[in-house]
Amino acid sequence: MKQFAFRLAPVLRYRKHVEQTALMELARAKRSLFDAIQTMKSLQYAREDGAVALRKEEAGGMDVARHRIFSAYLRGLNDRIAAQHDRLNEMKAMVGEKQKAFEAERIKRESLELLRQKKRARYLQELSLAEQKAADELTGLRWRTTHSLQQP
Repeated sequence: MKQFAFRLAPVLRYRKHVEQTALMELARAKRSLFDAIQTMKSLQYAREDGAVALRKEEAGGMDVARHRIFSAYLRGLNDRIAAQHDRLNEMKAMVGEKQKAFEAERIKRESLELLRQKKRARYLQELSLAEQKAADELTGLRWRTTHSLQQP
């Protein structure tokens, strides 16, 4: 009997490649999200530090021009934090989409893998049956030849 060959092997290799590509895109998206979260944290720390510095300056007395500079800096930080928050929401949605795309590709590949496993199991079962049949025929031939020689 000929060797097992899965006719959809090229499709399976392609599915594996597409799955790996989707996984790499998901990893990039997660890394971007992590970086954006770190940026958000640094902006929040800067805002807190700026607010603390403003309170210290106010307690010690400060001129109006310096207060305006501090206030403008804090407003700018608040605006950047709001923009970063919106960006984070978009990135979270993008990571969710990439996760769904990866899962879909994984399912497609796994279904082909399952089909390949079933076809291989069927092939091995047919091979086993063919070998058993050949062994039975060989045993039958041996039995007939030994019994035909013993009977005169």
